[in-house]
Amino acid sequence: MRLIIRITGATRGIGSRMALALSKAGADIILVQRNTTNTTTKETIEQAGGKADIVVCDLASKEDVAKLIPHVTGELKRTLDIVVNCGMSLFAMDLRRY
Repeated sequence: MRLIIRITGATRGIGSRMALALSKAGADIILVQRNTTNTTTKETIEQAGGKADIVVCDLASKEDVAKLIPHVTGELKRTLDIVVNCGMSLFAMDLRRY
């Protein structure tokens, strides 16, 4: 059975590289994105023979986040094995703390 891994922030950078590497290792990937304007990671995974789905979710929205897991487990009929969070918003942080 293949692992199912949900990754946020996978449209670029570390998140994209994590998604590609985990897919290459045999996992199915669920990409959590604010929108579907960037499908490069999904397309790259699929071109390499892997499986990837995009789920639209704005992690800054409590309503979107509350619907995320029910959408994945209900509509996509998938269970999650691992969750990787590579996305963050600098606007949501008080950078003076760092």
